[in-house]
Amino acid sequence: SEMHTYHPMSIDVFKRKSNILFHVASKLTLPPPPDGKHTPNTTGLPRRIVVNCILPMEAPSLLGGGSDGACYQVVGVFGATAEALAAWQASGAASAKLFARFAQNAPEGVLPPSGDVDVKERLKLCPKVANMKDLGMGWLERYNGKPALLTKSGSVHRGDDYLEIGMNTFRFGLLTRKGISSMLGVVSRADLHA
Repeated sequence: SEMHTYHPMSIDVFKRKSNILFHVASKLTLPPPPDGKHTPNTTGLPRRIVVNCILPMEAPSLLGGGSDGACYQVVGVFGATAEALAAWQASGAASAKLFARFAQNAPEGVLPPSGDVDVKERLKLCPKVANMKDLGMGWLERYNGKPALLTKSGSVHRGDDYLEIGMNTFRFGLLTRKGISSMLGVVSRADLHA
C-alpha cells in the first residue's frame, strides 16, 4: 500500500434523532483546500474528501431489518494539495487511476437510478482498530483491517472541489452492526468515566 495522499483536516459529530442528513457537506462550512481556495486544481480530482459515517445509536434488533433512526453522524474532512494530487496521478499508481475513475464516474445520490452504479458500489473500506482487545472486542479481531464493500449502504455527492462519500451503517449486515454498537457502547462508557 502506498502512502496516503489525503490528510485529516477536521471532524464533526452530530447527534440526530431522525432523518439522516445526506450531502452533509452542503450544510457545513468546510475547511478550505490545503493549498488555498485560489490555487488552481487541474487534476480533475477533488482536493477535499468528506466522509459522512452514519452510526445507529441503538443496538441492532435480531428480528427486524436495519431501518434508519436515531444516529450519530461522524463527518471527517480530508484534504490534499493540487500538487500532491498531480504527483499521485503522474506516478501512474493503480490507486490513483481507480480513485479518478470513482471520483468521475460514481453516480450521485443514495440509491441512484442510473449511471455507473457498479463503480459506486465497488468502493472498499479497510477500517482497522489498533486496540480491539483493550476495548473488549477481541471477538471482532478476525474482521479487523479486512476490506468491506459499501454497495447500497454508500452514497456519493459532489460540490465545490469536494467529494462526499456517505456510509449508512444501518444498511450493513447484522454482525457488523453489532460490532459498531459494541464500539459505541465502549466509547459511551469511557465518556461517562472521564
